[in-house]
Amino acid sequence: MECAGPPGAAAGASSHQAPLGSSPRSEFWESECLFGPATSPRETEAAADATDEPTGGKAPLKHRRGTAMRNLMEITVPLERVESELTSCGHYVAYKSLGEALQHAASGSLSFNSFQLSALAEGRPVSALAFHLFEHSRLIADLGLDSHKLKSFLISVEDHMADHPYHNRQHIADVLQMLHGDTLPGGGLQGLCQDNPIHLLAVLLAAIVHDVDHPGVNNDFLIKSNHPLAQLYGGEA
Repeated sequence: MECAGPPGAAAGASSHQAPLGSSPRSEFWESECLFGPATSPRETEAAADATDEPTGGKAPLKHRRGTAMRNLMEITVPLERVESELTSCGHYVAYKSLGEALQHAASGSLSFNSFQLSALAEGRPVSALAFHLFEHSRLIADLGLDSHKLKSFLISVEDHMADHPYHNRQHIADVLQMLHGDTLPGGGLQGLCQDNPIHLLAVLLAAIVHDVDHPGVNNDFLIKSNHPLAQLYGGEA
């Protein structure tokens, strides 16, 4: 039997969902340009040109970088197991369809499952969720946004999100859903965004683009590896 969270979880989640003005299968997914595999984002390899000179008796930086990245990638399988365990014990909701996942996300629930949303959205959790939230919050109607241009923008942004173990599409979808929930009644951003579509637009866009082209490492690594970004910005965040 498919897990649907702890007893009463599904009912509790639906009880505080705001009414959705559109079909559960968001209009976003009627666009032909979305079917097929997601575009693989560009993985930055510029840090591989880091110096090979030993520092303080340690292994060369390039060797240490490669070892660290291999170790980091090895945790992706355990993370998938953790996600499965969390779903089975009720910390996450197991969705039966994309529409159900999007409705649950729009409710602001803290048990939102970005891993399953990604699978149901064919590898495009950010653009699918973002468009649904723009519809759900009436931003498209209130601001007169062009739906086709909005879809193209969201797809383009998501194409610049790499498949890192952490700073990836699932993480960005999680941040987007969390910030959206904070704009709902009782949330910390309700006062800022209530009856102010421009403020709401700014909040959602900030969540969507905050990790675009993230290289998957921190500033200190970029500086020490003489990464082009560190050269361009002088090591400042």
